[in-house]
Amino acid sequence: MSSRQKALAVMTGLYALFLLLWDVAMLGLQLATVGSELPPGGLPDWIQFAALLNPSTAFEFAARALVPEFTDLTTFPESDAVFLEDWVGLVVLAVWLVVPATVGYLRFQRLDLG
Repeated sequence: MSSRQKALAVMTGLYALFLLLWDVAMLGLQLATVGSELPPGGLPDWIQFAALLNPSTAFEFAARALVPEFTDLTTFPESDAVFLEDWVGLVVLAVWLVVPATVGYLRFQRLDLG
């Protein structure tokens, strides 16, 4: 970032997106697709996967995969979908680590610092 104020604004925006607005977006997606009442089988798997793409939710899935006792503390709906298993949280977190680092590295390589 070219200034500290811009960096702070971007970080504040990302914080708001992932911890505040993501749940609002998921609620809007639910209302737009299944309505205000949950279907008897729960939310469709693809909506649950969209929620899993949030890093904080992915962390909870990863914690469940690595610490079995954590499963008792969380209340995620059960699903037979492979892409909603606990280990997928580890993959999503890895993507959240690798992609921004790669983009930052490639951008840094193109800059003329001298």
